[in-house]
Amino acid sequence: MLNFLVAAAAAAALFASAPLASAQSCNGAAALCSKQYTAVSFACTHNSYAVATSSPPQSSANQVQNFSLKKQWEWGYRCFNLDLFNNNGTIHLCHTTCLLLDAGPLTTWLKDLKTLVDANPNDVVTIHLENSGTPALAPSTIAAAFTAAGLTSSYFYSAGGTDPSTWPTLSALVAQKTRIVAFLGANSNPTAVPQLLDYNALTAETNYAVFDAAGLSSCAQFRPTTGDRPLFIVNHMLSKSIFGPGASDLYQPEFSTAASVNSAANITAQLTACTARGVNTVNYLFLDWGHIGAGLSVVAGLNGVAAPTTPDPSTLNPATTSTSTGAGNGVPRATARGVASMMMSVALASFVVALVAAMM
Repeated sequence: MLNFLVAAAAAAALFASAPLASAQSCNGAAALCSKQYTAVSFACTHNSYAVATSSPPQSSANQVQNFSLKKQWEWGYRCFNLDLFNNNGTIHLCHTTCLLLDAGPLTTWLKDLKTLVDANPNDVVTIHLENSGTPALAPSTIAAAFTAAGLTSSYFYSAGGTDPSTWPTLSALVAQKTRIVAFLGANSNPTAVPQLLDYNALTAETNYAVFDAAGLSSCAQFRPTTGDRPLFIVNHMLSKSIFGPGASDLYQPEFSTAASVNSAANITAQLTACTARGVNTVNYLFLDWGHIGAGLSVVAGLNGVAAPTTPDPSTLNPATTSTSTGAGNGVPRATARGVASMMMSVALASFVVALVAAMM
């Protein structure tokens, strides 16, 4: 009898110390745990690594964020976008070319991500990888960079299919410890490297090169031009042509309008257009300057959960908040600043246009 009471007491203590399933929080909200991944909306920082490190905030034509990976995470971002290039045999985070913006090795950024992922075991993270160089990197090479950073294949969900109803819930991903969902664009080969899902087969998206209000509020499918995909991306960014409208397809992000572009009214207008054309779930909302505007709160509303309240990135002043590289910050160094960098970008763009014209 005594043994039975001791066993019962031990079981009761174990039960009391175990968190109830209903109390579990996934990505900051218990209500998200029971949702399938394909039914969840994520706010994403576009070109998450392209962080300006000076004031004014945009010190290079390709810098579209103002705070580190760690800060983006603290605010509630769990979706990130990276551009991968081969830089002398090492994968670097660059944009257009590493001559314009080189944020350093991919493994450095990934090590910071691993620290955050390991410290937050109930969070599911999405990474969109653009394989932008010529030639494109082999998926095995990219996977090796993840492994070198400590993110082995066991971290990844690798069974994503084209039927959205077959995807697991967030709680299932958490329970299986496959909490990273990674998509690779060019050169994807999920048969050989299953942890890097096929971006082109699984996602559809709106245009990422938008220059006016009409384009910003449109939900027209841009890529692929036809056909449904289980996951939908809304690119909510405004750009301006470097040489003026119609002069070329060379353009840069438009920082001066970020507060208006990222306002609740403008974001909601585009999402409303998506609802009107029959998009069931906007899974990813891509934003430049994620610290500005209402992106996080609008996405929280789509998910039916409370918006993150602390810290509020919209109250931060990039000019007075440190973004220097430090342990765990994941902040890329900008190698050029201010007008000089902008002039270099324009000069290189002019050279590219001239070279292409000479070859035609």
